[in-house]
Amino acid sequence: STQSTWVTLQVGPKSHVLGNELQWAMFMNHSCEPNVIIKISNSTSHNNGSQIETLSFVSYSDIKAGDQIMFNYLSTEYEMDEAFDCMCGSLNCLGKIQGFKYLNSQQKASIHHLTALHLHESEQ
Repeated sequence: STQSTWVTLQVGPKSHVLGNELQWAMFMNHSCEPNVIIKISNSTSHNNGSQIETLSFVSYSDIKAGDQIMFNYLSTEYEMDEAFDCMCGSLNCLGKIQGFKYLNSQQKASIHHLTALHLHESEQ
């Protein structure tokens, strides 16, 4: 899908995967200090030449039994369908979460190591 909704995950500049295709994503919350990074890899299918997105979770900090799995929504979403006020409690909390597009240059630099490549492509 090219349309962003509150139940999609952005995997490319104009590509979103619906939550019902990624049921796990429905249970992951946002944090400005995530314990997981989502890595998005694109490859081409040998059968029909179509693009395939592979999603991988990479631990960003120690995760103990019972911990919530959280990622920074700004690491994949250029412009979110529904903005919200973050209440993660982090000292580095970014406040209103509405998409990577709305961050200033200092904020973008502070999360650069977390962000998917398509966000930087969208900036050009």
